[in-house]
Amino acid sequence: MYSEIKQVEKGFVILHKAMETYPKNKIQFIITESELLAKEDRLDDAYTLLNSALKDAPKDSNLLYSRAMLAEKLNNLDQLETDLRSIIDDNPESALALNALGYTLADRSDRLKEALELIEQAAIIEPDDPAIIDSLGWVHYKLGNNATALEHLRKAFKLFNDHEIAAHLGEVLWSEGLKEEATALWRSSILKFPDSTILKKVMDRFLK
Repeated sequence: MYSEIKQVEKGFVILHKAMETYPKNKIQFIITESELLAKEDRLDDAYTLLNSALKDAPKDSNLLYSRAMLAEKLNNLDQLETDLRSIIDDNPESALALNALGYTLADRSDRLKEALELIEQAAIIEPDDPAIIDSLGWVHYKLGNNATALEHLRKAFKLFNDHEIAAHLGEVLWSEGLKEEATALWRSSILKFPDSTILKKVMDRFLK
């Protein structure tokens, strides 16, 4: 444990030196530091860091997106929506922000029609992005369109063997009565992604 702490501290020192050496890349270094803080479960520190950086660069889309993703972890969905809409206002073609907002609304609210519209906008811009296809599947599942959801989620998983997509696909398979396929998918995926929280949660809900 002590050696791990020392490694993390060393990482912060390296980042701070890099900021001084390469000031033009300061924002990216700040984002990296915030991610490291979040990984260490220091979410409030990461949030404070990003807030401070945004005072100097209030329209920086990378900082706004990073704060939005951190706000989601802190259950501050109002801040997430504010930041993502700020990105979209400046760049309506930001498939990343459109998808992130749409997925969050689908997953964490009852604003499903609005979520679908946002994700469909993202899909027009980036039709082959597996994350967006996954979001399409998930919002259709939330809307009760299981056949459409399965179509999208199978496609997303084929494009990208990802633990979150596997969790979503398995849940829809299970809801359609395809329990053996869902179980096999989850069990093979957890072997590949043993630290996946989303897989562990969905397996706990359905297999225990």
